[in-house]
Formats: sequence, C-alpha cells, structure tokens
Amino acid sequence: SSGINAEYGESSQVPGIKVLSLYIDINEKDKPAYGVMINGEGEVEETLTLPYFRYSHKSQNRDFAKGKQADIEKLKDFILDHKPHVIGLPCEGRSLSHQKELQEVVTSLEQQHQIDPIAIELVDPSVARLYKETTRAKTEFPGYKSEQKMAVSISRRLRDPLVEFCQLCNFNNDILNLPWGLLKKFVSAERLKESLYEEFITRVNEVGVDLNFAVDHYHYQTVVPFLCGLGPRKGDALLKVLKQNNEKLEARTALVTNFKFGSKVFLNCAGFIRINHARDDSLNAENIQLLDSTRIHPETYIWATKIAIDALEYDDDEEDTNIKQRAIEETMEDPEKLRDLDLDAFATELERQEYPDKRITLYDIRDELTNRFADKRVPYHALTDEERFYLLCNETPETFREGVITLCQVYAIARRKPKGDEPDIQPKRNEENGMWQCPLCLRDNFPELSEIWNHFDTTGSCPGQAVGIRVRLDNGVTGFIATKNISDSRITNPEDRIKIDMKINAKVMKILFDRFTVDLSCKSSDLNSTGLTKDLYYDTEAAEKVKQARSAKKNKKIKVNQYINRIIVHPNFKNITYVECEKLLADKEQGSVIIRPSRKGTTFLTLTWKVDQQNNILSHEEILEEEKDNQFSLGKKLRINDEEFEDLDEVIARYVEPMAKNARDIISFKYYKSSTTTETMNRLLKNCLIPTRRKLQTRQIRTRKKRTKCQEVCDRQTRQWSRVRATQR
Repeated sequence: SSGINAEYGESSQVPGIKVLSLYIDINEKDKPAYGVMINGEGEVEETLTLPYFRYSHKSQNRDFAKGKQADIEKLKDFILDHKPHVIGLPCEGRSLSHQKELQEVVTSLEQQHQIDPIAIELVDPSVARLYKETTRAKTEFPGYKSEQKMAVSISRRLRDPLVEFCQLCNFNNDILNLPWGLLKKFVSAERLKESLYEEFITRVNEVGVDLNFAVDHYHYQTVVPFLCGLGPRKGDALLKVLKQNNEKLEARTALVTNFKFGSKVFLNCAGFIRINHARDDSLNAENIQLLDSTRIHPETYIWATKIAIDALEYDDDEEDTNIKQRAIEETMEDPEKLRDLDLDAFATELERQEYPDKRITLYDIRDELTNRFADKRVPYHALTDEERFYLLCNETPETFREGVITLCQVYAIARRKPKGDEPDIQPKRNEENGMWQCPLCLRDNFPELSEIWNHFDTTGSCPGQAVGIRVRLDNGVTGFIATKNISDSRITNPEDRIKIDMKINAKVMKILFDRFTVDLSCKSSDLNSTGLTKDLYYDTEAAEKVKQARSAKKNKKIKVNQYINRIIVHPNFKNITYVECEKLLADKEQGSVIIRPSRKGTTFLTLTWKVDQQNNILSHEEILEEEKDNQFSLGKKLRINDEEFEDLDEVIARYVEPMAKNARDIISFKYYKSSTTTETMNRLLKNCLIPTRRKLQTRQIRTRKKRTKCQEVCDRQTRQWSRVRATQR
C-alpha cells in the first residue's frame, strides 16, 4: 500500500508525517515499553522508555500502579512535545488493550490541549521481527535494543511500507522468511525470490526514486538497486560518488555530463529518477528543470513544453528558455488550463511527422503536469477486524476457518444472571426428600420454598442458568459452546458432561472477528461431518466431470456373473468357479485337466490344465459348443480356435495331452530353471555364463601358444633359406 502518508494527503517522499511507535515485548514481562519518534524524513527523532506501561492501573502492586500513572503522564508530555500524526502499535499480544489505553490518553489531550486528532494504528510486526536482526539495522542503530529497532521498523512501515520491505532484500534473503502463505513450500527459493524482485522493481519505479534523498538518508538507499537501468552495482556506485564528492544531482542530464552514464543506461533510468526541488533548497536554480520532478521522460520534454505553451496560449515561435520554464511552472500551478487541450489532434499531427501513435504518452504527460509523481499504489487502510483477528492469534484464513476441528480447554461454565422480573421461575420439589430445587442454577437443597425466593432476591446468591461452556483454544482465542451444541442428546446442565480444565475437540461454527471469539460445537454429528469449504480457485466444473466419470465407470463395470450349472457327464467336468478350480488343482500333478462352465454363457466351456506343478502355472482355454440340443446339454461339435472335436475325451487326448507332454519335456531338460521373476532369471544366466567365459579364455590362451610355436618354426626356416641364398651368391 501507499503508507500512512497518502492517508494524510502527502506523497510518500514528502516530509511531514511524524510517527510514534511503541513496542512492548509480550514474551518478557519485566521489560519496559520502548517508544521511537520518527520525523517526516523517516529518521529517529527521539526515543522513549516506559518501564511500567505494560502494567494495569488496577494492579495490586502499588509500585506498579504508581509507575503506570507516571508513565502515562510521561507519554502525554512526549506527545505534546513532538506532536505525532499517528501512533503505531504491533498487532500482537495485548495490543487491543494497549490501543484502548492510548486512545484514552489521546482523547484527554485533545480535550485539554486542543491538539489535532491522532490516529492509533495496529501494524503487522512480521517485517520488524526480521529487520531487527539484519546487518543494516545493527549498522544504523548500533546502541539500540532489539525492541527499539522493532519500533523503528514499525514506524517506517506505517509511513512507507515499500522502503521497509526493501530493507529485507539483502544478502541473507530475509525477504523470503516472511509468511507468504501455505503454498510457499511448493515454490523454490530461487523462483520466489525472482518473482518478489520483479514486483519490487515494478513498484519502486512506479513510485520513483529521489537520489538526493537517498544520499542523505541511509534507510532509503535500499530502493536504489531496484531502479531500472541501474541495478545494485551501478546504483551503489552512484550513491558512493555523490556522497564522497558531497554533490547533488541537480538535473537528470547530469547523469551523462557529470557521471558519464551511457545513453542506454540513461534512457532506461531517467524517467524514474525524481529530483525534488521543493524538498532541497541547496540545488542551483540555474540548473533546475521542472520536468525532472515528474515521470515525464527527457525524450518527451519537447512535447510536454509544447503542451504547456499551448495551454497558456503562448506564441509557438517563442524559443526563449525562460519562457518555456515559466509556461511549465504556470501550468503546474494551474493545471485546469490543460483540460481544454485537444491531445488527439496533437497525436494526429505527430503521426503525420512519422511518429508512432503517442496518444497514451500525451495523456500521461498531462497527468504528470497535473499531479507530479502521484502515488498510484493502493491507498492505506487500517487493519480490518478480520486482519486484526488473524494477526493476534497468529493464524491464517486457511488454517483457521469455519468448519475446522480444533482442541480447546474448558475454563468456565457460562451462566445467564437472573433478572428481578423473571416470569417463568417455577421452583420444583423433590418428592423423595422434600427439598426444593432452583430452576436456574439447579441447586436442590432448599428445605423451604421461601428460601428459594430469598435465593433469587439476594444479589449474587444465584449464579444463574447454565447456557453453555466457555473454552480457550491453543491460539489464544476464546470460544463459546452453547448447551444445545454440547451433545446430540438433550442435556439441561452442561456440568453433567463437562468439567473445568477438560480438553475436548470442537468444531468452529462461526468466527466473531470484532469480539475475538468463536462459536463452537462438540456434537458428534458436527464432528463427523467434514464441513470443508472450497477455496476461491476450486474447479467445480472439473470436479463434477470427475464425479460423473467415476459414476459412469461404476455403472458400466461388469458384474461378476455366476456360472449356470451344466448337466454334463464326464469325470473331468466340475460345476465350480475359477477360484475353486485353482484350489482343486493346487495339489494335482502336471497335466491335470478340469473342465468347468464359462461366464460367457451356456454355449461356452472353460478348459483349465496344469502346466507346471512347482510354480502352480495354469492354462485356460475357451471351448465353443455347436449343434446343441438345449442350453444345458453338451454340444455335438466342440471348437478350440480353428480345431474341431467331437467330445471332451477327444479334446483331452488330441489337444491337452500333446501340450502337456511337450511341457514335461521342457521342464525335465537340464537347462530348465523354474523361476517367475526377472531378477532370479538374470542371476541364473549370469552364473551360467561364468564357466563358458572361462572356457573361452582357456581356448584363447592355448591358441596363442600354438601360434607362437608355429611362428618360431617359420622364422627358423626363413633364416635357413636366407643363408642358403647368400652362399649361392
């Protein structure tokens, strides 16, 4: 967002907004509260220490109560002396009660001293927790305590969040440690850093950078590395030269003339560099170019000057530089004159001069002349009740929402106090012991009816009717469970089911953000129902398609049809299922056959025979029946693939037995290995190849030895023939 400056009608870089922040460590009860006053330029003006501010006015320790009152008076004097525009508090711990106390202090000052209203804002302390440990914080504030550094960060974030977030873009990449949501773990650190830095570059250049302000203020220098065209190296070098030479950047063109920037670098960064003449009176008036304080790029200064001259109806022939500057100055002071200009006609004229379409550029020039470097970020807004709730309980809308089941501890029974004019109070009498019972608190030891009426009339005697239980969640949020939501069965007194300090599981039914409490239910019916809510990106259409596809697949799934019992007289035929067939053949020898009904209908049979007994391998064949007398009888012709048979005996003799014999021959072969896994087969093959490889190596050695002997004989004969020929010559 644009920060608190925009809330007060000032630019994020114009001094004037003073912020006082207080930080109270919620983990250390004995530490004082630290205050830091930030001036309009983001620098620390003065610090404040309040040792007893964390304690209550009603503390039983008189020293604490007196110290608290003294700190309140000290804070009032501090506010009157420095007159902050806003007071910031970290949104954690007891910040709501501290905000209420500060509001009472400010209200009393407004009434007694007629000071301007001072807003009290709660700020997310996540950036401050990281900033206090950075090297930059230790360098800028070497003698400050951690709480004071956090107070500085809270004030600066309240004033301009962009500058404070840039403080975490350092060598340690502290920016990645911020809570970016539950999906952060699915994004790599490099990808997240790249995306964040792209966004910082966009926002920094959208706001603009005042280099002269950065030279004078150490904390503001963190935005310079994100300036387009410069980057970290050129940006740091430029600031270093400006600081060492004690120079000011008086004009954008000085980047080229004085600092020897190249044309590409200058064209990339010039439009985003702001030279605020109103802030710095030390700039040389002769070198001032008013357009340098706008987003207008130096390439289009001539068009901006033309627009200003036409708005004031000066002569176009005027070439005097002073007249041009005066025209721009008068146009900026009275931008209403720009409304009557026909910029579309100007753009058409530029197109005739072979320029591309410049309508958008011309309208941007008019906007800049109207409001220089206007902050286009989202306007600042105070924390909503929902944002404040999640910050205080350290939760997110994803981790704590309606429908979530959480663990809670009972700390009290909620009761409704009786009123004096209760019309439906009807005491009940126990017929067994004669005692009367109060219908509200259910106390049943009153011997006389009159004592019950005295019980009602005496203030504080009757605690009232139990309407539910009060619980506390692990995240610090308090909750309420109505009596009707304790159990599915009807109960009248919660104490019959619930005891103090008991821990129970409950489902969040409603979150009351403004009251920092939740309504819960521990009924079994509510706990068993999921109640999960779909997020904004849930693809309902795709989910419905998946649901329909699953339903269609389920409907189309072929049900396992039971076989029809057949009347076939044969010793190998059985009216059994596939599972029963497997069990029956488990202890049979190789080649055993069972013929059984087929699930395809009465015109088919299934033949199952055992291939390998050791591994219990079975083979299934389909038999087609033809020329049947009826659906239960056996067909006169049986067919397996293209082979035709007359009866089942022929099927077994001509089809199964030859295949069973071939299978037995294979199994009995010396190289046959029984294995069903690829790993086992690979290991067996490797073991078989080792002897073969050794035999080959032995043969190769023998062959080499034979070749060596033959070679020696040949060499000997060659030498002898050489001697004979030499003698003949």
